[in-house]
Amino acid sequence: MRNELALSLVGLFAVGQASAEFVNISTRGFVGAGDQKLIAGFVIDGSDSQKVMVGALGSSLDEFGVKNFLSDPMVTLYDSKGGVILQNDDWNNDPEVAATQHAPTGGNEAAAVVTLEPGEYTVHAEGVNGSEGIGLVLVHHLETIGGEPEPE
Repeated sequence: MRNELALSLVGLFAVGQASAEFVNISTRGFVGAGDQKLIAGFVIDGSDSQKVMVGALGSSLDEFGVKNFLSDPMVTLYDSKGGVILQNDDWNNDPEVAATQHAPTGGNEAAAVVTLEPGEYTVHAEGVNGSEGIGLVLVHHLETIGGEPEPE
């Protein structure tokens, strides 16, 4: 068996739907140093702002039998021009994350809540101080801001 890096691209689209609601997206994979970040991209469509939680998990993956997890993940959210919107390491200092139903179980995992305008975004997971391991990058939709209220 050869030790090679594999890349994949997965897309999720709502086509021909009168309405479709994004709930969350996540992907798990190896997080390495430099260009070996784990990246998820997403688009906020329409005219309303959306409140989301972005995150990078590591130690909580142990609950699911994942070994060699990323011991100290960091998450960075970028806009479509490559500008940094936020960066987080250790979510437990954020009461807004704690108030969601999606807070990570590991205190040293990364998560942040942010309200975003319609546009294209990427969420990057990487290890603090170049640490490596299996990680998970995620985006949870929390709330639509403005427009019509969401159905319950």
